[in-house]
Amino acid sequence: MSKIGHNQDFTSNEWNTNTVEKIIMLMEEIAILESRFEEHDTGHLRTAVSVLKHRVLELKGKIHG
Repeated sequence: MSKIGHNQDFTSNEWNTNTVEKIIMLMEEIAILESRFEEHDTGHLRTAVSVLKHRVLELKGKIHG
């Protein structure tokens, strides 16, 4: 077992499951924000989506196989 944050023991599989759940949640939020895009005055939403997409990529890179 590996130690991940706050001295909690997680198996690699449990950690992956938690990470996948985070990715799913972030992707759902991305879809909601993208549905609110309009031609003008939604730059803040586009920025938020960009940040969230980068976080998803970061988490995908950390998934242990």
